Amino acid sequence: MTTHGNARIVVDADRVLGPISPYIFGQNLEPATCKKLVWKGSPLSDRNGVRKDVLQAIRDRIRVPMLRWPGGNFASQYRWKDGVGPVSDRPVTYDLAWRSREDNFFGTNEFLHFCQQVGAEPFITVNSGSGTAQEAAQWVEYCNLGSDPIVDARESGIVPWHLEPDAAVAASQYRALRVVHGAPKPYDVRYWSIGNETWGDFQTGNMTAVANALASAEFAKTMRQVDPRLRITGVGMYLSNIWRFFESQPHTSSLDWNLELLKTAGEWIDTVSVHRYFFREVGDAFSGEPFSGEHYRALVACPVYSERKLAVVISTINAVMGHLTRSEPIRISFDEWDFGSRTLAHGLATARFFNVLIRMAGWVPIACGEQWIAQVHDSGLLHEASHLAFEMYERYIGEESLQADVSCELYDTRIEEYRGATFKSPPLPFTDVPVLDAAASISMSRKKFFLAIVNTDENDVVDCELLLRNIKVKPGGILHELNAANILSENTTTNPDTIAITDSSLHSEGPLAHVQISPHAAAIIELDIE
Repeated sequence: MTTHGNARIVVDADRVLGPISPYIFGQNLEPATCKKLVWKGSPLSDRNGVRKDVLQAIRDRIRVPMLRWPGGNFASQYRWKDGVGPVSDRPVTYDLAWRSREDNFFGTNEFLHFCQQVGAEPFITVNSGSGTAQEAAQWVEYCNLGSDPIVDARESGIVPWHLEPDAAVAASQYRALRVVHGAPKPYDVRYWSIGNETWGDFQTGNMTAVANALASAEFAKTMRQVDPRLRITGVGMYLSNIWRFFESQPHTSSLDWNLELLKTAGEWIDTVSVHRYFFREVGDAFSGEPFSGEHYRALVACPVYSERKLAVVISTINAVMGHLTRSEPIRISFDEWDFGSRTLAHGLATARFFNVLIRMAGWVPIACGEQWIAQVHDSGLLHEASHLAFEMYERYIGEESLQADVSCELYDTRIEEYRGATFKSPPLPFTDVPVLDAAASISMSRKKFFLAIVNTDENDVVDCELLLRNIKVKPGGILHELNAANILSENTTTNPDTIAITDSSLHSEGPLAHVQISPHAAAIIELDIE
């Protein structure tokens, strides 16, 4: 093992990038995950069939702040009314998205009750594929209207003051239905998404860019007629040039799609969604190819790829904002992403992606991973590498992001734009990828400083010089590190701690000026501020 001594990180505490939203640690709760969550009859489940170990893990370990439901592709054909009322009375339906049976046992009330149990903000995706704006507005009514519809209406500014009480009550039939279903108090769901990946020809209700933009505006306006406080996400394009691989979008680039959405619906939406699945690019079990060193270098470069692609989305937003009447900027919801979870390599890519989200704190207030919190087995939970990265970053990150400039060695690799089950794009050159990645943050109290560093080098320690400006830290600190024997290490049911988070003390006579980061490691340095 050798040591690189040419790395340097400069952090300026006066260069604040923006507040770090807790919702960047969100998760998706799709039907397949719900079936892992609810195990009726299991000795590990509570009286509602929810796994108690999953509940405890979310409350005490992973601490998921936001849950996006019901999808995903499933949302584009989901009828929310099939999932309310007594479970025994709900219809069994055919899931068009995944061609499977849907029992509708986990519906709106089950989801929102689960969010309350674990302290997560709900984020609901409405059906814009085969559904209507009216159905979406009725869902908002079911979730958000209170016990006094006249007061609710007047506070929202939607219903005229002269409207008779009987008329308002009649208009609030779905609020009344929620009460009948055992939920007298409104759930007050603020975060909603209009559809999912409507650009894809695999999606129920696949649309053109123009149709998606018009639908987004119509849905958002209609939903806000019920509750103007909503924070609404519109469907942006997949974070690559995936459009080239779908016959339904032969002449639409991701830039064209997002531009159309922003021009048409920009007055009504708050965030633009982007999705990206990276594990398909690195030759893992999805493709049957062996995982090589080149695959690893491509995998840990994918967060940097996403950062550069996000810059294009930001430029598009900035170009449109000057033509809108709104003053609040539109931001980005990265509400589906995944690097895989099994090996240390996947964990390092996940950690590096969190660094990207921290650096883009002013632009990305929402991100929802697709890994779930653990692998769920008959006898318990298995926390894999990416789950541990979630845990470490959620615990040891401040509330404000600071500029961190990194000087280190660079490398070149190749990344595929897209890989599907039957086709893939040719790998394209991707250059100047830093071996070392860093993101800095500070607590709101200005008492704690955190520096997250990922060393992607498989073999060498990085001896890194630290230069902290406009901040005075106390000597010493704590090093939280995610690591294992090699990049292919993985946790198993028989060896669940092969990959682990370890804590060690950092000793220095004065403020920390150098730190050594082990090979293939994700580390967070925690320092006290004077």
